Amino acid sequence: MNDSKPARRPKPLPEIGTTYAERSEMWRHHVLGARPPHIWTVTSHIDGRVAFNDHTKPTFSTYWIGRHLMRCHPDGSPTDPTYVERERTSLQEMEKQRAALPPLDQVINELIADKLRP
Repeated sequence: MNDSKPARRPKPLPEIGTTYAERSEMWRHHVLGARPPHIWTVTSHIDGRVAFNDHTKPTFSTYWIGRHLMRCHPDGSPTDPTYVERERTSLQEMEKQRAALPPLDQVINELIADKLRP
C-alpha cells in the first residue's frame, strides 16, 4: 500500500509587471520609518519560475516568492490597506508586554538570591 501524499498543486505564476518587496524591508519602512524597500518587478517567466528586474538568473519559485516577498504597488506601498495599521498595533502590543516585565537584572538577582538561601 502506498501512503504517499498527493502532489501539491503548483501556484500560478504572477503576472508580468507585478511588483513585490521583501517582507522585512516593507515592515521596516512602513512600521519603523526606515529607508524605502527595493522593488522587485516580474519581468519574465522561465521554465515555470519567475525572473525579476530584467534578470534571467537567478529565477525564483512561486513558493519562495510567497515566503519572502510581499506584493506592493510600484511606489512601494503595500497592496493590503490594513497592513501598516495592523503591524503598528502588533508592535505596540509587544512593547506594552515588554514594558510590563520586570528588568532582567532584577529577575537574575532574585534567582541568585533564591539559590543562595540555605
